[in-house]
Amino acid sequence: MNVLRLVPSVRPGEVFPTGGIRTHREYLDFEIDGARLGESLRSLGDDVIAVAPADLGADALPDGRVPLFVCPECGDLGCGGVTVVLERTADEVVWRDFGWQTDYDPEVFRERYAGLGPFRFSRAQYDAMLS
Repeated sequence: MNVLRLVPSVRPGEVFPTGGIRTHREYLDFEIDGARLGESLRSLGDDVIAVAPADLGADALPDGRVPLFVCPECGDLGCGGVTVVLERTADEVVWRDFGWQTDYDPEVFRERYAGLGPFRFSRAQYDAMLS
């Protein structure tokens, strides 16, 4: 079983010479077996922040997938985000089939995320950590 923790993380703000800005965000990142999932996604080129733990599974997309990471500027899946298939049994929770998708297009882009997951968590540890 994998071990999931929530760890404080920061996306630093920035003002660009062209006049654009990148908003400073403080959030809780998912740490799996000591490695931050958000850092893994940034290494793939994604600029995203983790969804608040209380929201996990609450806003499932029409295809049943759930967002784990969303746009750090607006929090909207219209900009795209990292989603997973989240499966729950009496004993475990599984995050599998990572992909990039939006809330307006049914296509899920999985190729970049082929090396992520599946992650299996003890249901008791998972529920305790998110509560």
